[in-house]
Amino acid sequence: MLGWLSDTKGLTVHVSISLLISAVFVALMGIAHTYYMIMLFAVLAALGHACFHPAVLSLVSRLCTSENRGRITSYFVGGGNLGYAVGPILAGALVWWLGLPGLLLLIFPALFMAFALRYLLPGGSPEPRRHTQFQTQKKGKLPRKNLS
Repeated sequence: MLGWLSDTKGLTVHVSISLLISAVFVALMGIAHTYYMIMLFAVLAALGHACFHPAVLSLVSRLCTSENRGRITSYFVGGGNLGYAVGPILAGALVWWLGLPGLLLLIFPALFMAFALRYLLPGGSPEPRRHTQFQTQKKGKLPRKNLS
């Protein structure tokens, strides 16, 4: 849904803000006292995560040329996989060492990265997309072709 809004309406959240939203709500799960608070924080963290991908993929697309698109995209995917590998290890170590409230310490690397990304990444909204064959047809109608 958020990817669709980004593509069609240009609605995006800056990469640094979406990263911060995700990290803060994951960290807050460590001090949640009820199941409903944990679920609320999980949903809000997932919304931050969902805001991250359309914005960052648009950014990757804007920073690439046709010659380096595959390499830059592979750096992005590799970095994401590294984060998925290191994040649970770091969170598990914090919980083992300090208990669930130790997850609050995850806010500090998130703050560092949010400020770094805000400083390093180009700002502004994504460039308007060129109309493709699908967009120039009737609104809401996609061409029907056989998939075989």
